[in-house]
Amino acid sequence: KSMFEGLINWLKNKGISNTLIAFFLFLFFLQLGVIVHESSHVLVARVLGCEAGVHEANFFTGVSGVSCDMFQGAEKNNRLVIIALAGPLIAFLFGCLLWYTGKDAIERMGAIEFWLYSTLPSLYPYMPMSDMAQAISFGLRPGVGWLIFIAVTMFIAYQIAVEVTEKYRPFV
Repeated sequence: KSMFEGLINWLKNKGISNTLIAFFLFLFFLQLGVIVHESSHVLVARVLGCEAGVHEANFFTGVSGVSCDMFQGAEKNNRLVIIALAGPLIAFLFGCLLWYTGKDAIERMGAIEFWLYSTLPSLYPYMPMSDMAQAISFGLRPGVGWLIFIAVTMFIAYQIAVEVTEKYRPFV
């Protein structure tokens, strides 16, 4: 059973179409991904002793404010690298949680949304203002940034490919 089965049945009983339910779930996971991503920046920043807060969290992006002015030099930059990568990496892990604990396509759809909207764009090293670009500007080596991006992308692609192959093998 899906953890969303009760909600879906309730919406269907209210006469809501499957298309609208799918759209609602898409928006839900999209917003949840932004909230998890931005909250992760803030939580990790506070754990590392920096000041932080979420300034904006809308359907497609969010903005977290972080200040580590109480630290200097490499100590400050290392903290900022970790904080910058916390959002997309924790969103990636949350997507993995949905993927591996989910019982059906709804959780899998949520995981894919977390990965495609809250993880990969933020890890692309040369997307202006991406979290990875910020981490590189704070001192992360670009090669390490590319390795992280490629490893996460390959993991996601593999999970989706295995799912599609297993599901549609009888038709091949």
